[in-house]
Amino acid sequence: MCLFVGGHFVTEVDAMRVLVVGPDIDRTPGGMATMSRRLLGERRLADAGIQMTYLASHVEARTMRKLLVMGLAAVRLIGRLPSTDVVHLQLAGGRSVERKLVLATLCRLARTPYVLQLHGAGVEHDVASGSRWHRWSWTRLVVEAKHSLVLGLSLIHIS
Repeated sequence: MCLFVGGHFVTEVDAMRVLVVGPDIDRTPGGMATMSRRLLGERRLADAGIQMTYLASHVEARTMRKLLVMGLAAVRLIGRLPSTDVVHLQLAGGRSVERKLVLATLCRLARTPYVLQLHGAGVEHDVASGSRWHRWSWTRLVVEAKHSLVLGLSLIHIS
């Protein structure tokens, strides 16, 4: 298997430690949780020397529970960053953008690179129809990411 890492293709990686951040994969339905389970279970990644761990930053629940899960995710992320080579942030749209900006800022402060995986076909609409703060948050996330991957029908142009 050939992987694209650090700007070039490699066939083997020396114990790269990747922290995937997304929805609670045990309690949240949908595509992001499904994709996260697939990533974590991908044997070829482990065979290539990539150690995948997971951190839930969102759960389908009432507002206070969502805030608690996000706050705990931020604290746990701080603790895990020293032993992480790259953070893989899963992102939809809406309020997820601002939540992920908090986590991306923690990554940046710790000098740990992050990659964005954008889910859904409504990314372009989410950016265009959002508030000024929302558009700024999108811009910061995309510009400061090491790489971005869009899963959906629309592409987003942010500079």
